[in-house]
Amino acid sequence: MALLRVPPLTELLLQPPCRGNSFRPKAHDHSGSSSDSALSALQCHFTWDLNGNDHRMHCLIDDLIDICPSESTPWRGQMYNLQGFFQARLGRSSEALTLFCSASDVLTGPELLVNYSDLAWLHHQREEPEQSQEYLRRVEQLSREHPTEGDLPHPEVLAEKAWSLMKFSREQKLEAVELFEAALKQEPHRVEWRSSQVIGIASIHKLDRVQKEFLKKMQEAHENDPENLYLSAVCLIQRQLHGESVEDEMNDLANRIIPTANSSYSGIKPVIRFYRQIKQENIAIFWAEEALEHHPESRYVIRCAALCYKWRKQVIQLYPDSALVKEIDLADVYGKSKRSKAEQMYKSLLQRKMEPSQKQMLYNRYAKYLLSIQQDKRKAIKYFWKAVRIDHDSFFRDNSIEILMKLTKQSRESILAEAQSLSQIAKLEDLECHFTWQLNRSKSILFFVRDRLEDLLYDESTPWRGQMYNLQGFIQARLGRSSEALTLFCSASDVLTGPELLVNYSDLAWLHHQREEPEQSQEYLSRVEQLSREHPTEGDLPRPEVLAEKAFSLMEFYNDQKLLAVNRFEEALMQQPQRVEWLSAQAIALVRAKRHQEPLDEEVLIKMKRALDQDPNNLELYAEYLYQQDRKEKQRNQREQRSWRREQRGEQSTSTAAHLKQEASAVAAQLLEKPVTLHRDIRSVLELQRSVVSVDAAVSLAEKALQKFPDSRYLKSCLSMSLKLLLQTEIDRANVLAKSNHSLSQADRIYQDLLLRQDLEPVSKQQLYNSYAKFLKFDKQKSAEYHMMAAEIPQRSYFRTNSIDVLMEVISGRDSALRREVEHFLETIQEI
Repeated sequence: MALLRVPPLTELLLQPPCRGNSFRPKAHDHSGSSSDSALSALQCHFTWDLNGNDHRMHCLIDDLIDICPSESTPWRGQMYNLQGFFQARLGRSSEALTLFCSASDVLTGPELLVNYSDLAWLHHQREEPEQSQEYLRRVEQLSREHPTEGDLPHPEVLAEKAWSLMKFSREQKLEAVELFEAALKQEPHRVEWRSSQVIGIASIHKLDRVQKEFLKKMQEAHENDPENLYLSAVCLIQRQLHGESVEDEMNDLANRIIPTANSSYSGIKPVIRFYRQIKQENIAIFWAEEALEHHPESRYVIRCAALCYKWRKQVIQLYPDSALVKEIDLADVYGKSKRSKAEQMYKSLLQRKMEPSQKQMLYNRYAKYLLSIQQDKRKAIKYFWKAVRIDHDSFFRDNSIEILMKLTKQSRESILAEAQSLSQIAKLEDLECHFTWQLNRSKSILFFVRDRLEDLLYDESTPWRGQMYNLQGFIQARLGRSSEALTLFCSASDVLTGPELLVNYSDLAWLHHQREEPEQSQEYLSRVEQLSREHPTEGDLPRPEVLAEKAFSLMEFYNDQKLLAVNRFEEALMQQPQRVEWLSAQAIALVRAKRHQEPLDEEVLIKMKRALDQDPNNLELYAEYLYQQDRKEKQRNQREQRSWRREQRGEQSTSTAAHLKQEASAVAAQLLEKPVTLHRDIRSVLELQRSVVSVDAAVSLAEKALQKFPDSRYLKSCLSMSLKLLLQTEIDRANVLAKSNHSLSQADRIYQDLLLRQDLEPVSKQQLYNSYAKFLKFDKQKSAEYHMMAAEIPQRSYFRTNSIDVLMEVISGRDSALRREVEHFLETIQEI
């Protein structure tokens, strides 16, 4: 195969050119008139063997349309010619004629040789011989006006043939390189030809490094054609392949390309190919999105973006465990048509745990999504700030700063200064701890929870000791007692180990921040980061210890969020199913959340039994389980309305009740044998005693427990509650007897015995006096006396209020002496 001898340029190519004597028109087997022979001798698209099937032609037409030629595009007329030829091949002669005529309007001088030749061929195919002959004459006239040396075609013809061949196979691209070289030999000053020749060679070596000599020629072409941004991108790719660091230059170039990115000649595609080549698909996606913002209707830009998304999907499928950041970009494509899907993906991504650099990119991309798709400027600014506050120098931080400068009219210096002051707050807000869990309660509730936790800390063996110190410390901080809070958090630090310290260190970082101690706060932030690195988790969930502590805190803080606590325990147990104390706490939270449900779900009982099998020594859980079994049995008995069914089940019910009573007594005995867990377990055990055995049994148990810890206010409270219930039981018995005229004396004896008691607390006394006054309602004088005794006790309660209301009614009565006595009393009693 003969090689055309053109200077060493083509010798630098990996493959030799594929055709010899390429510049002479090929012989065509056209029989017939002299006109046919003349047409066959023409140099144009119809004689250059530009073969391809219909699908290929359609694809090439789309490629040419994507160039979006402007008046300054150097190949505008040639584009129209090639499009016209493809339309003619597809049988669309009218469209072809329009395109060829558009080319005629753009081209001048010898550039019209190919155009007139194409028109001669088109009219010939349309069976319009006169018009065909007219264009043949124009070709001859142009050839005479612009003669060439030797037998070579005109350089404009060579250049157009070269430009057309570049759209086809590798072999034809190699031929195009030779054709450009031959054209440049005649007209070396044609910058656009040299640039296209270099781009043609680069397209043959898309992902391969060219030889250094050719790289030098590429750079020379770029120097002569600096406004050709496509050529600039191609040169940077080759320089990178030769080991140069060109990322900054490519970034600057991409900024210049964006305004014209809707054209395939802009260079946007080589830019995104470059970033994929260096394994930074996220940057490629970024520039594709930038182009989409500027040219939302451009199908070429959409196509480039789709290519990036395709890469992203491939990477996510190949690397499901390490492609987290790549999903960020995939979410953006859904934002164009499926906003709900995009929001869902972003919500999931924002909840994930990731490195600061990854989080910075996520915030930047989400902010741009909010700004361009959701049109939510306020929220977008919030996330741009989040990206800037992360102390990591990157493109995404710089880009966020630039956008904030436009949106907020602030200078770069003021943004950086503000970001520095707020970066620590941002880190604190990202922590998982009591200060970020929205544990907002009134002061009275805070005091109540604090006191309860202090009571529970009697039990040194409790598995939640460290978490109780943390929660107490948080409560003290909320109450403005930072010194007490610091002491409690430090106590938690002494008890907790490993990842259990994550919440504790986070709480301490917050506390020192509130105490205006930035160095200590930063120290604990560093400890949190170090612990997180030492104890990474699989997937995106927080550490199970963090989830469990959050669940525990919700249980202690709220009555209406116990189901949420159950869910947090479930998430923790999915990671560490062997943690028995979490399983037991979850079961207790579940039953207390559904305590008022009638009847309790069988599924709840099953979960309690499963937890009890794992934790048989947990008396609190066991008492809760027996209590629920007792409730279930009583509900079943209440449903038995027919005597024959009661008789049928009577033996079974008695047996079940006796068994439960025996179990309840055994639990009480075990509780007294294990004083280390007494404070944790006693509440549930007392409730079981009252329900299954008797109120007297509950009182007896509370008294024995108090003997073991005589200074425990919690146990005193338990005994007081039991005594109140005992009092209420006796009052209820007396009231039942009072409904029968035959038992009035017996009811009165019960009240007299209760009135002799010296151990009643103020509220219990009010209850007794109020109830006895109502019992004596037919003796107005005595009834009023006991109502006054109830009202005289300076303790706010329902019973005092009710007695005062009754006394107010006495004032309007007919008994003037009693009325005066009550009026005087009400004037003198203490207001509370």
